[in-house]
Amino acid sequence: MPLTDENQLNNNADYSFYNTLHEAGDYLLALGGCEVVALDTEFIRTRTFYPIPALYQLNGAGRIALLDATDPGDWSDFTKLLSSESQIKVMHACSEDLEVFSRHFGLSPNRLFDTQVAHAFISEEFSISYARLVHAMFGVELDKQETRSNWLMRPLTNRQLNYAADDVHYLLEIYEIMRNKLVQLNRLDWFEEEMRTILRPRGVTPENYFRSVKRSGSLSSAELSILQEMCMWREKQARSEDVPRSQIVKDEFLVLIAALPRPDPGELRKILDRRTNEKYGLHISRAFEAGSSKPSEQHPLPAAPPLSKSQGNVIKKLKKHANLIATELQVAPELLGRKRDLEASLRSFLATGELAEIHCGWRKDLIGEKFLAIMKEGAF
Repeated sequence: MPLTDENQLNNNADYSFYNTLHEAGDYLLALGGCEVVALDTEFIRTRTFYPIPALYQLNGAGRIALLDATDPGDWSDFTKLLSSESQIKVMHACSEDLEVFSRHFGLSPNRLFDTQVAHAFISEEFSISYARLVHAMFGVELDKQETRSNWLMRPLTNRQLNYAADDVHYLLEIYEIMRNKLVQLNRLDWFEEEMRTILRPRGVTPENYFRSVKRSGSLSSAELSILQEMCMWREKQARSEDVPRSQIVKDEFLVLIAALPRPDPGELRKILDRRTNEKYGLHISRAFEAGSSKPSEQHPLPAAPPLSKSQGNVIKKLKKHANLIATELQVAPELLGRKRDLEASLRSFLATGELAEIHCGWRKDLIGEKFLAIMKEGAF
């Protein structure tokens, strides 16, 4: 099916669209000579575990192209661009896009420059949207009504394509402005170190998802062992069926089941809806038994207890100092003093006498010595 309806085309559009990778061959070949390329993705993830790639947008030297991501052809020229160590790839708020690349190609781009992250190093705003950034820098209001549209439908509308092209139209100019500012402020090294951290492989694994389940902190170690096994089973099942976790069984139900003395069928029927119980009840019971049969030394540690009042006061002092330095530097305060990062450093200090990893590297040069002094002065 064609990428777009020919009757909808705007002859003055400043982008090219390609129904097939074969048609995009010359364009992708020409990108090899570009030092900097802007990238974006459109995808759907409403009823699946994994994102479904729908469209890739590229801008090299001002030439914008839209590639149909559903083409089953040879993507090697595109992946060469993603993998290139010499070409800089510019994106905005790239975390979900990285999941798309990982799912489609099994890789993550090298030499990535995220303009949302860069903005936090040269302003006091941490998570600016692309539309707000474009408006702030160029006074342009982007049409964002197509954000949640169906990107897998064919043909795509001209409005969708215009929207998609806009998402990379300004990125190269934004990159030039931000990189020059980072160099001027002697912060390019900080930013590049931050990008390396962001690109480091991480994420939820079947073994650790249980830690992110709400209300899991109320469970004992033995109950956490059960929850872990049930979450591991559900994670593998959701990936196998390629459906959201909640379509297998909801988090809150797993917490309730983990707190049961045993997986009694009657109790499961009270907690689970009929469909879930009939389809997965036996699997849940088996996971429950696997978790409950583990020896106590293999049980997960319970969540860390809440900080004491004196420790909370230390966090306030750390945050005050982080905000002071951020204001002096005119960077986003969250770069130096998000509450979860401050708590992680305090817990690390209590256990090892050292700061958490988040406050090492470039941050340690700015705030590390003062942070350690504040912690040492705390009444523990």
